[in-house]
Amino acid sequence: LVSLFSIESPVLQSCSAVKQDVDVGIEAVKLYRQTDPTELCILALQKVMCAYHFPECNSDRESLDKICYDTCQEMENECGITLPFFASVGDRCMPVEEARSTKCTSGGYTTRPLTPALATAAALLLAAVLSF
Repeated sequence: LVSLFSIESPVLQSCSAVKQDVDVGIEAVKLYRQTDPTELCILALQKVMCAYHFPECNSDRESLDKICYDTCQEMENECGITLPFFASVGDRCMPVEEARSTKCTSGGYTTRPLTPALATAAALLLAAVLSF
């Protein structure tokens, strides 16, 4: 049995992958723009990578693997790079023609209220990731 917070946990492995991919994105910004990324750029990179590694679900059978157009566009505007610049698996950004689609993952914060149990689990997960 694998605990949600153990090192073998797929959740922590994905969190580690998010951090690694954000670091690769930061290096891509430095390479292509010849400058350090701004705080807004780093936040946009984090948002895209969270959407990339943690797609939202409509049900147990349907995950929203595409990243919302606005989320990807924010990264491009703030960082000057697009996902294919540094993502080895290609572009999962929603095309501009589907910009109004809701069948995508934004990587943003939820507007749904957290239950006390979910808030506690999120705090424990964050603490585990930050100490990793």
